[in-house]
Amino acid sequence: MTRRIKTAAAALILATTLTGTLATGSAQAEVVPNVCGGKLTDYVGASNLVLPDEPFVGKLTLTNGTVVDMTVTPVFLTANVLRVEIGTGDSGRVKSGNFSLAVDASGRGQINFSVVDGAASSTNVNCESSSLTPTRVTQLIGEIKFKDDPTKSKFVVSRT
Repeated sequence: MTRRIKTAAAALILATTLTGTLATGSAQAEVVPNVCGGKLTDYVGASNLVLPDEPFVGKLTLTNGTVVDMTVTPVFLTANVLRVEIGTGDSGRVKSGNFSLAVDASGRGQINFSVVDGAASSTNVNCESSSLTPTRVTQLIGEIKFKDDPTKSKFVVSRT
């Protein structure tokens, strides 16, 4: 090898080593799996259960201050489908559909799902652990953006 090729090869090896060191140093924030709400089963139930998990029940506070009942029910065991009911009786409105799950670097989950005339997203989740489910979401706190309202309505739904 000529001196020029040796110098170029040495520079390439040094650059590769530095890049690998920098990449390793910046990749230290690994995802901690399933801290709270980081898995689909945290919302709908684990496969060792017979039926989908219990529904979340609570209240939705509309932007005009009106408070209405809200129920979020897992439809299938280990599938990302929710049935969302806002209001009850004749004034109740129901929509079923898939939800999406986003997990941050800490392993914490956030879900997004459809409601009649809008879209909902969780802003916080609370979990518990048991022998049946390593983590289980017991409370969803979030917002709904309705198509006809420029502001967001707030909801809190829980299950035992």
